[in-house]
Order: sequence, then structure tokens, then C-alpha cells
Amino acid sequence: MLIAGKFWMLIDRLEYRASVAQWKAELVAKRTKTAKLATNPGLRQYVQDRLEGKIHDADGRKIAGPQQ
Repeated sequence: MLIAGKFWMLIDRLEYRASVAQWKAELVAKRTKTAKLATNPGLRQYVQDRLEGKIHDADGRKIAGPQQ
């Protein structure tokens, strides 16, 4: 019976609290994050080539970039 009592005591402690969840979300959101294009030169070059329409598919057909 003692074990079951401790179990329910732990369950009561794990109760969801919106204010704590909000605080944790804001805390995590404050971290600065480096953009993937800034840290990955290969990805950056691929995106640039794709935007310029320089990418080809497996059959050699040109994949068009965005149209203006």
C-alpha cells in the first residue's frame, strides 16, 4: 500500500500547469538559432542553383526556378 500511495503522490506532482508550459516555451524560444543556409555551404549552393534554374533531374531535364 505504501508503494501505491507514493505512486499517486507522484502523479499529483506531474499535473499539467499551463503557466509552467508557457514559461518553458518562452525560455526555449529565446535561444538564438543559426540558419541552416548560413552553416551549410552545400545546402546554400543547392538552394542558390535551384533558384537560378541550374538544377537538372535524373533524366537531364532542367528544373525551372521560381517564376516572377
